[in-house]
Amino acid sequence: MTAHGGQFFSAAQQLGWSTEHALDQLLDFSASLNPLQPDFDLNINPALLMHYPPEQANPLQQLLAEKLQLHTEQIRLTNGISAAIFDFFNWLRPKQTLLYSPLYGEYARAAKLFSPHTQLIRRDLDTNSLVFPSQLNADSLVVLVNPATPDGRRYPRTQLIALLQHCQAHQSWLCIDESFLPFIGWQTEHSLRDQLAHYPKLIIFQSLTKYYGCAGIRIGAILAHPTQLENWPQATWPIATLDSLLMTQALQQANFDARTQAWLKQDKQDLITQLSDCRLIEKIYPSEANFILLKLHTPAQPLAEYLARQGLLIRACDNFGFNQPHIRLAVKTPAAHQRLATALDNYPC
Repeated sequence: MTAHGGQFFSAAQQLGWSTEHALDQLLDFSASLNPLQPDFDLNINPALLMHYPPEQANPLQQLLAEKLQLHTEQIRLTNGISAAIFDFFNWLRPKQTLLYSPLYGEYARAAKLFSPHTQLIRRDLDTNSLVFPSQLNADSLVVLVNPATPDGRRYPRTQLIALLQHCQAHQSWLCIDESFLPFIGWQTEHSLRDQLAHYPKLIIFQSLTKYYGCAGIRIGAILAHPTQLENWPQATWPIATLDSLLMTQALQQANFDARTQAWLKQDKQDLITQLSDCRLIEKIYPSEANFILLKLHTPAQPLAEYLARQGLLIRACDNFGFNQPHIRLAVKTPAAHQRLATALDNYPC
């Protein structure tokens, strides 16, 4: 029922459910969002909405700079990461693109539009080792998602530094998507952010709405050397005032990180435990992110359609290039996990 994750309202419409009923009964395991939302204060002066937003939301940018231990000149806010991916490829137009796969489909689609030569480098999901691409040049772009999707593997900083040095030796561009890294931690030791000042051809994409559980807000960040951001194309439209205000509130909640870490440690193990004896599952891959990848004994798409009729949305991974059926599941709460496990046990196959 869902070709990719996050089709909550489309699924509700197909089920014939009202929005209110869907918000109460439809569980979306296909979108890897934090179920612990910040305490948003929606009591906002309506007069703010009468004016056009500024090109860059400066208070939000300053808060994010403090969070990421960067200068504001190294941050460009954007209306979500998907838009930033296409803007980046359109701006750079690399002659050669190398994508560590599997990964988000947006990268392949952007490369198809704006890069004449694209090569997939298939990751081994059972190891932490990356095969470095050969025959790079100044017109090459290498893309890695870390933590990776759909498996949630995090490549250690030593591997990332080695990959960066490899690209630097060939004067190539390196793009790291760190959308799910905050679930592991905001510390610089997990990221390549501290290398931005030293390597102008390093670009980092940072989603914010996944971690703060607010996909209805469209805000992400491009992290790069200031000279690159000076030349970066202007967004078609700046960050909406309401989005900026709500994300500012999220970044100011001091206990949110600790709550998220405690939730993920406990409830991811609960999800794995509840699924460990499921007859449909052949393998549960190790993951450091807020989702897990499962190899199945049964085709994924019919299972996804069956579960959708039960009010449970999952991400079938048929378009990630696997030889066997796989699904991705977001970590939710024990009650949600129990409902999913029961539905899986009742699947007629």
